[in-house]
Amino acid sequence: MSFTASNNNNNVLLNWTIIADKEVDRFEIERSIDNSNFIKTGTVTKPVFLHEQQSFSATDDVSNINSEIIFYRLKVVGKTGSVKYSNIVHVKKQNNNIDITLSPNPANFIFTVSFYAIKDTDASIWLFDNAGKKVFYKKQKVFKGFNNIGITDLYKYSDGIYNLKISFNEKTVIKKLMIKK
Repeated sequence: MSFTASNNNNNVLLNWTIIADKEVDRFEIERSIDNSNFIKTGTVTKPVFLHEQQSFSATDDVSNINSEIIFYRLKVVGKTGSVKYSNIVHVKKQNNNIDITLSPNPANFIFTVSFYAIKDTDASIWLFDNAGKKVFYKKQKVFKGFNNIGITDLYKYSDGIYNLKISFNEKTVIKKLMIKK
């Protein structure tokens, strides 16, 4: 039996090939984030022919899994109740999150947007008031690595909650900013 896994935009494609010498009832896909405690995430119940090589596949959406590395194994359950496990395989989860920090928040006259960019690019920053009206826009070159962009002159804006939108590296994040003087 061979068992492989590959991650494609947080949808893990699981493939396995088997030559069964005993009747198979089902395949159970098991996932773990610690390589120790596995939970069943899916079942495949397709006909398995004896002494013939067959290939099977399944997918697992891991977008809500909070772990960088995800482990899988395949549980093969025979018609007699016998159990056999595949080798354990792992995938690295693709992190699409951008960690943005606004400080201070609440802000009074100035605040800083801090983030990590994976490459040199342009960043666009918008500030929208509570009614959704754009009150600020700034485009700035950012560099691969950690970046800090200072936003000044907040005295122009009323106290309240604002939405800060930042786009760079083909990603967009919206964060809440409170202005309080």
